[in-house]
Amino acid sequence: KDELPSLLRTFPQLNADHVVPLEHFNNTVRIKSGGNGMEVVVNCLDGTDTTKSISCLSYDSRFIQLSNIDHRLRETIGMGAFIKNSNFFGVSLTNILNADSETKNKLHIYLRDGIKKGIVKPLRKQSFSLQHFSQAVDHLKNNSCKEKTLV
Repeated sequence: KDELPSLLRTFPQLNADHVVPLEHFNNTVRIKSGGNGMEVVVNCLDGTDTTKSISCLSYDSRFIQLSNIDHRLRETIGMGAFIKNSNFFGVSLTNILNADSETKNKLHIYLRDGIKKGIVKPLRKQSFSLQHFSQAVDHLKNNSCKEKTLV
């Protein structure tokens, strides 16, 4: 709830009732979609929250995982999503950082064009010089800190 005003300022096209706390996400998706689920889920959660996100998929849907999954945990997702003909994609930051120059240039162009069109919104940031490292740490400790902190 605390982030809602900030989200609505950053993304004015959002409807406030489409921003849902994680605890109520699955039920809200079911209600708002008439029980059909979502065509696209972009997920950065892990563990049981990933399983809950997958359960929100509709038929012929896409699931995009934006974080690295710890395969040692051996979590399962069940066959339901595959029966729904869902497609799964994993996006690894490590792979992006280690990509060849051509791939990085393409990604840069996509991001730049997305920012120009208003589709992509850069994260707010607060920058500190190395000499002000302790101020950066204090800034991070502030519970109302909503932006990224760079040193």
